[in-house]
Amino acid sequence: MVYNFSMPKVIFIFVCLFFLFCAEEEIFSQETLEQSTQQSLSKSYFKEALDCLKKEDYHQAKEFFWKALELEQDNPDAYINLGIISLKEGNIELALHFFAQVEGRFPQYPKKEILYYNMGLAHFLNTDYRQAQEYFLKALSIYPDFGEPLYYLGKCYDFKGQAEDAFLSVIKAKNIFARKNQRDFYNKAVEFLSDLEKRYVKDNLSLANKLLKEGEEALNNNETKRALILFEEALALKPEAPRAYYMLGIFYLKEKSLANALTYFKQATKYEPNYWDAWLYIGEIYARTENYEEAFKIFEEILRKDKKNKRALYDLGMLYLKLGKKGKAEAYFEEFKNLGGTAQNTVSILSEEPKKSIISLVKGKRSRTATPSQNFYIISPEKKNRGIFVKGYYIGQPSLEKNPAKRGGF
Repeated sequence: MVYNFSMPKVIFIFVCLFFLFCAEEEIFSQETLEQSTQQSLSKSYFKEALDCLKKEDYHQAKEFFWKALELEQDNPDAYINLGIISLKEGNIELALHFFAQVEGRFPQYPKKEILYYNMGLAHFLNTDYRQAQEYFLKALSIYPDFGEPLYYLGKCYDFKGQAEDAFLSVIKAKNIFARKNQRDFYNKAVEFLSDLEKRYVKDNLSLANKLLKEGEEALNNNETKRALILFEEALALKPEAPRAYYMLGIFYLKEKSLANALTYFKQATKYEPNYWDAWLYIGEIYARTENYEEAFKIFEEILRKDKKNKRALYDLGMLYLKLGKKGKAEAYFEEFKNLGGTAQNTVSILSEEPKKSIISLVKGKRSRTATPSQNFYIISPEKKNRGIFVKGYYIGQPSLEKNPAKRGGF
């Protein structure tokens, strides 16, 4: 069948199709405009709600959050804020309901550390310390430099009778609050720490060793700022602990600050004269800075007291090699190999491959004086629920900064 369209008919069909296309575009544009208007209005309601929170007008804040949710249901921040308001009003079950909505419906929620902190706070207020502890630890796994969950984690440990963990948590929290100028929480942490010290006998050496271990793990994971804080906290607890100075020396080696590293290694040997790993680093730093006479003295003294010290043999070989005395270098390397030494397994900053200088942070022998005591605490009969300081986070406020603040006090 052959259709014979005249020109007027063709024009008519074209015009109809054009107007149909324009009508569809207009409908699509109207829908887009309406959606955009709703989102804009929802954001406006959300902003009004946050302003009400600042004024502690919780009733009005709730109304604005619900208005925002009517226009934009997939708004997890609104649910969390409604949960925090419920906590402020003492309705813990409702708060947990709102938080659970976010946890269940928004698995990719980007502010989970704040969600978990507030969930932990709700369980804490509900005296469910096991669940509270779980959520505080989740928040800290995302953002370790978060003082509030550390503080409440210490409270959980205290209520469960885990005194050492309570001390560790509040000490770390207190230092974070000091660095971030969070005065209210800092004062509460000081008060809590004082209360713990009244009820328990604190073993600073054991606490320092725990902090050092955590710092070593942080340094191995390249969390250098956190590692430095932990090492300095350990040193503050036990200023005569050689391992603390040793680890600070390791830290500054990793930061390529030989002068600072040398200072801390020397301090380690001051408190433990036979701390050979610290002495070896001192000798290696002297060799790297071309103070060869002092380097030779140290390596030879170590071998005088420990003839089978493989690292000292290796360092002397490297030192003679650097000075162009190949014959002597080979003699020391031969003795080193006869004892089973390999360059790949030797920690030395004189290694031909500088990256081997920090192969492992825990290869060195631990200080004999750094052994934790067996009996840690004597628990006093009094244990009161004191010093609880409740504060949640409002989403939308710049309340949590993931880039740690510059170090320093108030």
